[in-house]
Amino acid sequence: MKSIFLEEGLHLRYAHLRYYEDIEVVRLSKTPGSEIIFALCFMLPPASQKSLDHIFSYSPQTNYPRNVFLTSNDNRLSARIPEGLLSHTLELQFSREWLYTHLAGMEEKITSIVDKLGGENPVSVIAETTQASEDRLLSEITFELYKPLFNLLAVRSRALMLLANIICRIPGAPLPSSPDAPFVEPIPLGEQQLVQSREDMLPSRKELEKEFALSEWTTKK
Repeated sequence: MKSIFLEEGLHLRYAHLRYYEDIEVVRLSKTPGSEIIFALCFMLPPASQKSLDHIFSYSPQTNYPRNVFLTSNDNRLSARIPEGLLSHTLELQFSREWLYTHLAGMEEKITSIVDKLGGENPVSVIAETTQASEDRLLSEITFELYKPLFNLLAVRSRALMLLANIICRIPGAPLPSSPDAPFVEPIPLGEQQLVQSREDMLPSRKELEKEFALSEWTTKK
């Protein structure tokens, strides 16, 4: 198990373990007046899928397994984990303020999610299914986390892309058209150049913006 501070308002938790007895996991709701915290949980392979329908019985049933779950601390949430289940999960925790500050151009989408999880008739969980590009990002993150000294820059950049991709696809407002969205393809290329330049002179932000056609906001992030 690992818990990693990525930046103010954004944390990553990673777990790969097996339960040897039945256990109930409880996530308490926030106290009145405290900060709203969201948790985006990914169920990773290899893991037992046989009990997910039972654990997340409130998730919509589709032809594809739901392996992404977005919750908030507006509601108490509990799940009974059966004996023998292999739990392989990656979770991103972030505040509402972090979302509005860092996902520019997605305010309408974020507001719809906040209302869905904490409005007058809130739901406990919003469930989604990862796409191939997101599975690749998850694999790259877990590959880094297994290293004795992992590259925090690589983990952080992929976590940002992963989070933005999922937020975009959650039902609600239309997808943003902003070119500043942090899940664009050039980001890993810029990151790679920064890593390769660590022993020498780092390129300037202006150089990166020009070479990879990135906005000032995206390059700063």
